Amino acid sequence: QPVSNTPANELLEDYSFSISVELERLSYFDELFRAIKNNADNSHSVKRLASLGEYIAQDFIHYSEQDLEQLQAQKGGDNE
Repeated sequence: QPVSNTPANELLEDYSFSISVELERLSYFDELFRAIKNNADNSHSVKRLASLGEYIAQDFIHYSEQDLEQLQAQKGGDNE
């Protein structure tokens, strides 16, 4: 009979979710850079797209930092 390791399963699910979210965020960058490439002749559009890129990058950094802090907190809790 298989033994269930609930904390490990929850951690795996959280990690899988984090990867899915990262893939979604990276798809935004793909779309952004494709749009910039396709609008390179329109400087106003390029500036707006660059501003969007800054926003997405800052958002990605913020959530990645939160993910890292959560993982570090869980790791610290395992040592007690």
